[in-house]
Amino acid sequence: MNIALALLLSCLPISTWRMKVTAYDPGCVECCGKWAANMKTATGRDARLPGCAADPKVLPYGSIIDIPGYGTVTIDDTGGAMRQDAKRHIIHIDIRMPSHEAARAWGVRWLDVDIVKYARKGK
Repeated sequence: MNIALALLLSCLPISTWRMKVTAYDPGCVECCGKWAANMKTATGRDARLPGCAADPKVLPYGSIIDIPGYGTVTIDDTGGAMRQDAKRHIIHIDIRMPSHEAARAWGVRWLDVDIVKYARKGK
């Protein structure tokens, strides 16, 4: 296989899932409560960088997804709402925004999200 074809194939989504997509400001006490002061994700990454929270049992840390209207990001955080929704068989992700206003403006959206890379659990 030539390099160009291999590169193209590596960028194609492996699956597309319908998800509940919400947003949060990691520095906002209203969005994150006591965790706002930390500014670190569950994986230790700087929460000021673009990224996404999910239930790691559904979308393991390190998985890469492409969210319409937001972009391609890595799962590097989690939250109680995502874990609770997973128990009800709802795939819920929470994208990081630079402000509380931007997170509120995003609202709640149901989107078809491309799974670009599904990380192995525990990695």
